[in-house]
Amino acid sequence: MRKIGIIVIVSVLVIALSSTALVFANYDDIAKEIFGSDAPAIPETPDLKVAYYTETEDYDENEKYDDPFVYDDWDAYFDYLKKNDPNYVSGGEVVDERPGDIVIITAIKEAAKAVNFKTLFDNATKIATDTEKALEKDLKKHNDYVEENTTADWGLYWNDPQYVSYIPTLFLVWDTMYVSWLDNSYSDEEIMSALNTVLSINDGTNGKVVKNADNDYLITFDGVYRDENNKRHHSAVEIIAKADGESGKICMYENETLQDSGNVIYTIYEFVPLGNNAYVFQSSGERLYVIYDEENGVGDYAYIDLKEGAKFGPDDKIYDSGVTDPAAWVRERKDDASIIFTRKDSTLTIERPDKEDVVVDLSTQ
Repeated sequence: MRKIGIIVIVSVLVIALSSTALVFANYDDIAKEIFGSDAPAIPETPDLKVAYYTETEDYDENEKYDDPFVYDDWDAYFDYLKKNDPNYVSGGEVVDERPGDIVIITAIKEAAKAVNFKTLFDNATKIATDTEKALEKDLKKHNDYVEENTTADWGLYWNDPQYVSYIPTLFLVWDTMYVSWLDNSYSDEEIMSALNTVLSINDGTNGKVVKNADNDYLITFDGVYRDENNKRHHSAVEIIAKADGESGKICMYENETLQDSGNVIYTIYEFVPLGNNAYVFQSSGERLYVIYDEENGVGDYAYIDLKEGAKFGPDDKIYDSGVTDPAAWVRERKDDASIIFTRKDSTLTIERPDKEDVVVDLSTQ
């Protein structure tokens, strides 16, 4: 790997932006290594005329053999090179085909960051959060419109099917606290310390982490499950957590086996980029398809929230299989939905059981 200084040296000669003088000699091979076949020949330092030479204060005649020149006018110096060296090429006419150490190190750090489970989880959370904000904004726009255009009293108005008071909270998956902090840069001791901190919050004990590979973890522990009556059940928990840096997808699959009954509670969380700024999410009770990019924010989306008791299970996993028709995928369990939101081309459609659909023209409200 080349040293940073080589890039600096070549840049000074070729691009002529430096204000510091160095004596250059025999760097032609280095230039060809960096720039390829189009590399300019690196000229020897020319014999400068008196106009380019200035004696420094306390100048010692004997020093001139080590550092004989001080350049006052670098524009004139490089103009001299242009006129006197037929191989002189300006920086804009060559391409650095091999990045310097700074670029390489930065790329390695960014690549490591990109394949980190925690970073990908944070990215998924940001997209889901921004979608939630967009959905709330769309609902508020509709509700404000209804308020301004209704004469019904509050009691009747609240039950009006055209009024939507539902405030969504997308993908608040409590059990992701077991995996959202996973980081390749942690030592085994740090990973265990972090896990034990989470377990202490949830009455869990005997935690273990097996790291099969980067971003491929198996977490096991003894847990406590609270049912709908807040009754405690001791359980054995197994969590598979994976991330893929190339695609940006992540998953968490949790099996919690209740010791007193043998019943298995399954929890799922997945985030899968589909390409072209399209993303899908899945948890035990939710699915989301959204078009999103940093510049334009949230575009079209489709979201389903299942009724109490209805869940997506192991057969619904998409981490490995992906999704071919995301809009249809969101609506696969539409009969089990408590609510479905679909925004497409500035039209928001809201579907709820036993209520009329609400269709909102967002472009006019």
